[in-house]
Amino acid sequence: MDIHKANMAAQELLTNLGLDLQDANYPNTPARLVEVFVDFTQGLRDENNAELKTHFGVLFPKHADSKVPYKGMLVQSPIRIYSLCSHHLLPIIYDIAFAYIPKNGEQIGFSKIIRILRLLARKPRNQEDFTQEAVDIFYDYLEPQGLAIVVSGVHLCMKMRGVCSEAVNKTSAVKGDFKDYERTRDEFLALAI
Repeated sequence: MDIHKANMAAQELLTNLGLDLQDANYPNTPARLVEVFVDFTQGLRDENNAELKTHFGVLFPKHADSKVPYKGMLVQSPIRIYSLCSHHLLPIIYDIAFAYIPKNGEQIGFSKIIRILRLLARKPRNQEDFTQEAVDIFYDYLEPQGLAIVVSGVHLCMKMRGVCSEAVNKTSAVKGDFKDYERTRDEFLALAI
């Protein structure tokens, strides 16, 4: 990643689009534009994978005075995160319902779930791929009895241009008990939606 080249390219792009970068409102706009794209493409760089592993490395066992580990469903909803669509590089606003059933009495912290989902969203991509990657990565790392995710996305590329639609796009992915048992899926949906 070459920030200097990116800043120069942003300056050239904005100038070619007709912005007068001498105007008092635009002096740092090219650099701010680059900062936004650096943040929302963090997932394309290797340090993102190291950070993911760090967050998954913190699992909490049951407390010593607990006779039985928690065996129920853990649900978090709504989790609001932001990403970019891969077709227009415009924002997507995701509201996520996430659930898992722990195995072996270990749980990941609720804040870690949010941090990991934010990291996974930090690259331009379509919602379907984001949803599948999220369920696959959490399932691989946590090895739970089951895992489910529902992603509701407001795509500003659809809202602001083209069809100018207020549609909310929904995708879901399930594994383990959520896939195998309709009752488990129903419980999740009743708690999350």
